[in-house]
Amino acid sequence: MSELFEVRLVSSKGTLAALDTGQRLYLLLELRPSQKRERAQPLNLALVVDCSTSMQGGRLAQVKAATTSILDELAADDLLSVVAFNDRAHVVRPADTLENKATVSRRIHNIVAEGGTEIFQGLAAAMKQLSHAPLKAYTNHLILLTDGHTYGDEALSLKAVRAAAERGIGLTALGIGADWNERFLDELVMPSGGQAAYLADLGQLTKELRRRVRGLGQVYASNVRLLHRSGDGVTLEAAFKVRPFVQPLLVGTEQTGLGQVEQDGALTVLLEFVIPPRPEGATVTIPLAFVADVPAQGETARGVPAAEKRVTVPIKAESVAGPPPKCIVEAVRLLNFHRMTEKAWDDYEAGNVERATRRMEQLTTRLQEAGYTRLAGQMQDETRRLASKGTMSAEGRKQLHFGTRVLLPSTVDLERES
Repeated sequence: MSELFEVRLVSSKGTLAALDTGQRLYLLLELRPSQKRERAQPLNLALVVDCSTSMQGGRLAQVKAATTSILDELAADDLLSVVAFNDRAHVVRPADTLENKATVSRRIHNIVAEGGTEIFQGLAAAMKQLSHAPLKAYTNHLILLTDGHTYGDEALSLKAVRAAAERGIGLTALGIGADWNERFLDELVMPSGGQAAYLADLGQLTKELRRRVRGLGQVYASNVRLLHRSGDGVTLEAAFKVRPFVQPLLVGTEQTGLGQVEQDGALTVLLEFVIPPRPEGATVTIPLAFVADVPAQGETARGVPAAEKRVTVPIKAESVAGPPPKCIVEAVRLLNFHRMTEKAWDDYEAGNVERATRRMEQLTTRLQEAGYTRLAGQMQDETRRLASKGTMSAEGRKQLHFGTRVLLPSTVDLERES
């Protein structure tokens, strides 16, 4: 079977020095469709709407309006289910095609806000609805909209999304307002290579939902996974999706979920490898293999070998490579901004306000030097608040957590390395 992806790779170094300590090697990889398909698979979509008490009023009204707006994005053979949840789950609309959009819209607008927040209830009910369809015949995806912290069911929720990812079900999690756990939403989407995003302005919700559903309707391959079985102590330390959106990915196993590749788009990922000490004259080899679920003869072949690449880097007495490619430099720098923000938050949660303040001051300076003045200004405001009041605002925390994710795709471009 011919390879399903065109794979481009850019390495941070062409050679490595013979050192007594480990060193890092960055790979920026891009996957594009190698062929055109007449049409994408039909979509099996579940919308999971938080209807806890905190959603009452204008917030829930806007969510319901945005949810009904996507009905026009769905094709005749797409399936849609809608689940509302608080501390229990209610199936607003069972999985089915959209023969009567007015009825579906009316059911969505009848959702009322009450009760607490237990995300697992919504996830479990939605996954049951998705499973009513033969999963291998669809692009299967769940979109979660929530404005609050879940209570006592984090472990159950993470177990559920891991099992869903193994079955080829993707996940998008959209956080509304400021009272929710951004790290938890990141963890929810990681197994499937999905997206977590912060909607500071609810006016963005309709546009974001329609964009996401439109992209899902153009999937070339879903459940794309990177297999990395590097020997000799080489480890994949971190992986970050760069395009079509920025999202930390789950590492630590032999497979890393990368998400989906759209028919007219690219999937770009930054990989960070740690290379143990090697003697002069040795060679480091990193094999990369990709598998995916793809349409094949009217069905979906799961786990089809999609492409393979092998990166070989010689060990010399000293590295003779020039400066790293600009796209690598930009990707690593912006992801380091994100990591510094997370370290500052770790210090803050551990009660070390002084250290958190110092980190944020350093990050503000680096953002200013890099020309990211708006984000630097937000960081400076939060730094002053932390120094004077010993606390950070929930809104500021999320703006900083997701701020560099907005910057990254626009600055990292493999085309410049051609």
